[in-house]
Amino acid sequence: MTDTWKRVIDTRHRAWLIAIAAIGAVIVGMMIQRYVPGLGHAGASDAQGDAPVRVVVVKLADGRVEVGVQAQQPDGGWGEVIRPSARFLRVDAPVERRLHSSAVSVPAYYPVPESMEELLAGTEGYFRESPLYCVINHGAAEDFFWSAANNRTVQSGRLGRDNIRIFSSPDGAKQAAAIRDCTADGAVAVAATLADPAAVAGALREAATSGVHVLTYNSGAEVSRSVGAYAHLGLDDPRAGELAGEWLNRQGIIGDVHCLLHEQRNVGLTQRCSGLASTYRGGQVQEVDISEGIDELAARLASTDAAVLVALNVNNTSAVANALVASGRGDITLIGFGGGPSILGPLLSGILAMLVWDQPDLQGHIAAHLLTLPEQLHTGLPALELGSPFIAIEPVIYDAQTVQAFLAQLPPEVVEAISRAARGG
Repeated sequence: MTDTWKRVIDTRHRAWLIAIAAIGAVIVGMMIQRYVPGLGHAGASDAQGDAPVRVVVVKLADGRVEVGVQAQQPDGGWGEVIRPSARFLRVDAPVERRLHSSAVSVPAYYPVPESMEELLAGTEGYFRESPLYCVINHGAAEDFFWSAANNRTVQSGRLGRDNIRIFSSPDGAKQAAAIRDCTADGAVAVAATLADPAAVAGALREAATSGVHVLTYNSGAEVSRSVGAYAHLGLDDPRAGELAGEWLNRQGIIGDVHCLLHEQRNVGLTQRCSGLASTYRGGQVQEVDISEGIDELAARLASTDAAVLVALNVNNTSAVANALVASGRGDITLIGFGGGPSILGPLLSGILAMLVWDQPDLQGHIAAHLLTLPEQLHTGLPALELGSPFIAIEPVIYDAQTVQAFLAQLPPEVVEAISRAARGG
């Protein structure tokens, strides 16, 4: 695992959305639960399993009291402190009134019963001596999507007591080297993204030829079979672009669209732009390379003739929203991909007109489980002969109108808390 993913994920980033349903109410409800301070409540947790725990209490300099929990590990030591999103006791808290934090999940570190091991794995000792599995992707350190997806993969691996190695780098050559390292180290299975097929495909074919089970995910569905993958998992990127174009048509928007590519060789991003171009009827769709950064975007927006900007991940959606405000170009429609606290405000205020949810937690979670299936569930036959399935995640669209309609049904105090979170307060 690289230093990028050895770092401790910030608490706010760990409290990321688990999954999303096909209705606007769910995404807003999840945002309330995850990102609005003080509104946490007991409920379903992220993970299943119990372990001995202890409560950790810290008095802060401002007089508040912060609480958390630790789970005991098999060696008798204590794991990292798990901090609920609602975890502070205010200085002015009422006396003799019972208060509670928001719910957290505590992983079970102890072995599954022998009979359950045999049932699930079909191999004695599967959980006690798990083989090596590798997850290699093109995530950048600062990319919120990959922080969430990788974190979910790690959590899912811990639940199954699986030995999962994660490597993330935007550099295709480094991804290929990591795949070859995993093959040399005896990995049973490798999951890899195919954002840059020219750089990565050869290493995946070598892995498949040597007997490593290959799973592809996130990007490159059309290349998956050619590298011998037994399945591909990912957002249906062309369909995501088509839905964006159809949404623009329904709004009656006229003018050219600039589709902002933040990675030069990512086929998934170009598929989103192509899908949009195939359905949008109001003008031309132009791919614009912003891989060198968008620091000067506010100045460039002052003279652009684009009617619509499409940002293809959450980081750039947030940055473009800020640039639009700075430039005063309220006439430009912004649609984006992703989700998270940084775009809650722009979405609620209407600066961000529409959001395509790209499901980072779902991709990371399902990829981990597909990767660590017992070997006997794999056919062992070449994917080129049988055909490998594409497990497609249907894109879901949320716009300001959907969110506002949901907010109208909430209690006033909840709406106020969401507004404070959107303002960063």
